Amino acid sequence: MRRDATPPGRPTALRVVGGRLRFASPGDDLLCGRPAFYEVSTGGAFARVGAEPVKGGETASVELSAGSRRIGVRAVDEQGNKGRPETLRLP
Repeated sequence: MRRDATPPGRPTALRVVGGRLRFASPGDDLLCGRPAFYEVSTGGAFARVGAEPVKGGETASVELSAGSRRIGVRAVDEQGNKGRPETLRLP
């Protein structure tokens, strides 16, 4: 098995629209490719979400729980490498 030592990039352009977090997806190798899945934190630990991953640079969308004030999102690749998270603070 080939070892992938390049983690996903960091999500960008985070915004909340109608109860959903939208962001520009990173790739699974920095900005190239498609991550295996996303993890979201709404004030606690990161947890895997069921959003369909999209290619780097495309817009991804994740359903949020009500009352979220600080939201973090990161991408994870097929070998479990975790990308750096990006955080959004809401008023």
